Amino acid sequence: MGAVAPLLPTFAGAALALCLALPVRAEMPHPDAAAQYLMAVDAEHRSDWPQAAHLYTAVWERTGADQPLRKGFLFSLGSGDMPTALRLAKSISPAMPEYAVARALEAADAIRRGDLASARTLVDGLPDQGISVPLGTMLKAWLTASPAAAASPHDPAATQALLEGDSDFPTLQTLHEALIADYTGNRTEADKGYADLATAHDSLRLAVFARDYYLRTGQATLAKDTLAQLSQEPDGIVLASIEADKTVPPKPSLVFGSAEAVYDMAELLLDADHPDIALFYARIAAWLDPGAADMRFLLGEIEQAQQRYAEAAQDFSSAPAASAFADLGQLDAALNDERAGDTAKAINILQAFIRRRPGEVEPKSILADMMSRRDRFADAIALYGECLAQMPEGDPRRGTMLLNRGIAYDHAGNPAAAGADLAAAVKATPDDPLALNYLGYFWVSRSEHLDEAQAVLEKAHALQPGDAAIADSLGWADYALGDYARAAAILEQAVLGAPADSLLNDHLGDAYWRIGRRTEARYQWQRALINAASGDRAGLRGKLADGLPEEGVIHADAQTPNTAER
Repeated sequence: MGAVAPLLPTFAGAALALCLALPVRAEMPHPDAAAQYLMAVDAEHRSDWPQAAHLYTAVWERTGADQPLRKGFLFSLGSGDMPTALRLAKSISPAMPEYAVARALEAADAIRRGDLASARTLVDGLPDQGISVPLGTMLKAWLTASPAAAASPHDPAATQALLEGDSDFPTLQTLHEALIADYTGNRTEADKGYADLATAHDSLRLAVFARDYYLRTGQATLAKDTLAQLSQEPDGIVLASIEADKTVPPKPSLVFGSAEAVYDMAELLLDADHPDIALFYARIAAWLDPGAADMRFLLGEIEQAQQRYAEAAQDFSSAPAASAFADLGQLDAALNDERAGDTAKAINILQAFIRRRPGEVEPKSILADMMSRRDRFADAIALYGECLAQMPEGDPRRGTMLLNRGIAYDHAGNPAAAGADLAAAVKATPDDPLALNYLGYFWVSRSEHLDEAQAVLEKAHALQPGDAAIADSLGWADYALGDYARAAAILEQAVLGAPADSLLNDHLGDAYWRIGRRTEARYQWQRALINAASGDRAGLRGKLADGLPEEGVIHADAQTPNTAER
């Protein structure tokens, strides 16, 4: 999950079912309300969440109907309109699926305002099922530890007993025990809890909590050692930013701890592949602690999972410049800007990053990939070359970089350079099916090194036997070597795995023709014609009319395809 390493075990059963897909038609007693409702449905279908929230809320205010209330609440919260979401939350009843989120939002609001008595009442009223159980446990523990909320002096044993009652999430328990001990000034328990976080989990986020504590308590050596034991990848850019920042952070507060508890629930839900529900809790967490860059980062990750790329780019890029997540956020913002169709903005972000930090490989690699996707192969080749020059021998990323540069050389029409890079990529990563497949097919398509091509494709197929593209490459190698019967058998596997792929159907048709199954060959070519690129249609029509010539076995349209398509 990007730079925010998974904090907790996968939450296998999200027991909260929030329904955003509700019937379009509803009984609307007022004609203006009916028109607004239809406009709200249209805004929802266009993914204009702010407009949908505004219109559904207006319909509810006119009619008092449950459905527009529920949708107005969800779209207000999902789009970050917290005042409206909070106003609507007060009318969400226990019978509605949104009740748990509504009460969590109200509890967060009470904590923000310092109304801790109301907060405790609201937390006590959370449902006793689903995600509300661990969330309620965390929030109760923080409220119990707060001098302003507790009816008696804080009892660490009582807080620990609360947290230990939720044994399904031991990492979560350890984290909040350490944070609460730090908050209440219990140095002994804080030392123990943070030590557990620093050593028991290869998580950058947990290590940063420990590192911040050690800086705050004057334990500089432990602070340095905590980060040193983490691997550099894939969080190298974030780790470098953290190491460079010597700012001593403040102690945890009740608001901080409560926001962390809600954040943890959002991350659980995202890890369990429930981004829609995760978004609601992430919005609450970011509202509680708006200065926390990692919470904005999580919002970006959720929106990216929802394919709301423009919103994701905005949240990724919103981290404060001094934040450890600012640099990585810029990279993720660029990727999402490209996905949203604003490639020019994405390129500008990456070029500015490279000027600011020329020693970093990752932004150059991302920009090179982007240039390659835009068919700017000369630019891509130059950038891949810069990346390789900065990588030491043995860097695990070299194989991927060589492969990508080889592909760019291939598309740029430089087969000699392409072949050299592809062979070097396989040497660097001999068990990478993608590299093996591309090199093998590259050779086969040029009738070069056919025995070696068959060998590397056999290995790729053994490593990834269910991959249709690799099966096609291996079958095509057998075809090139004249073993048409074996080629047909393997190409049949490939077509079963990707029945709509034009190239795979074309290859199978050729193999059928060579073994005398002429009717089936024409059937496969006809299937290939359905999805064929315009440049391939004439050749397929020619084969349908005349079959294959007797001489030669590799026909002219067998070009090396884009690796992403294989």
